[in-house]
Amino acid sequence: MTLTAAADGSSLGNPGPAGWAWYVDDDCWAAGGWESSTNNRGELTAVLELLRATEAAGLAGEELLIQCDSQYVINSLTRWMKGWKRRGWRKADGRPVLNDDLMKALDAALAGRAVRF
Repeated sequence: MTLTAAADGSSLGNPGPAGWAWYVDDDCWAAGGWESSTNNRGELTAVLELLRATEAAGLAGEELLIQCDSQYVINSLTRWMKGWKRRGWRKADGRPVLNDDLMKALDAALAGRAVRF
């Protein structure tokens, strides 16, 4: 079985008031926000909270398809993270990875999970 979920984040201004949400169905969703953050942190938090919630619900063994419109999130988690980890959470140019706190938490939450975007 594949569990399909949507995840999204946004901010009004960047930074500015920001929020995140994920949705599986009318009985399974969550949302939150902050007075000031960035759209990328909202996008990352939506995916992280989705992963945490599905694990807590005993669904970590199910394949998870995440519908997400953020190329930053998708590329970070599927293409760039392996190199960042190899370089000590630094980008190819040597600068630190942005939002590394969330990236590290997402790396841990994704470990052993079958997740597609």
